[in-house]
Amino acid sequence: MSNKWRFFHWKASLKGPKNTPFENGLFILEMKFSPNYPDERPLVQMRTPTFHPNINNNNGRICEFYLNNWEKDYNINGILHAVFLLLARPNFPNCYSFFNGIDERTYFEKASKMTSKYAGESQSYNWDNSLDKGWSNDI
Repeated sequence: MSNKWRFFHWKASLKGPKNTPFENGLFILEMKFSPNYPDERPLVQMRTPTFHPNINNNNGRICEFYLNNWEKDYNINGILHAVFLLLARPNFPNCYSFFNGIDERTYFEKASKMTSKYAGESQSYNWDNSLDKGWSNDI
């Protein structure tokens, strides 16, 4: 990847919300902006494996109203806030099919285990090895 495009490819980290199975976790997101930003929405993917009804663990796709209904006056702070709120308040009725039939207790247990395993604040994340891997324009 050419260095001129690195400006359009960002990494962000979010601390898991308190009183959720994501508490004490550090979650890595990647955001890729086109030269047409802000008219065109950025591509946003969760890079930390996360057990959540609105995050596809196969590709990191985040099912979020804010991201899917992009307006050019939205901003990066709004993206991060939307993902943080989604971690805090999952949208169970609008979940990915893998999540159907999972009760709240099972969700909390599995999400807590994955957070401990993959989102520990001491996790190592190799940013350079993740660039342009797995990106899809159909997010």
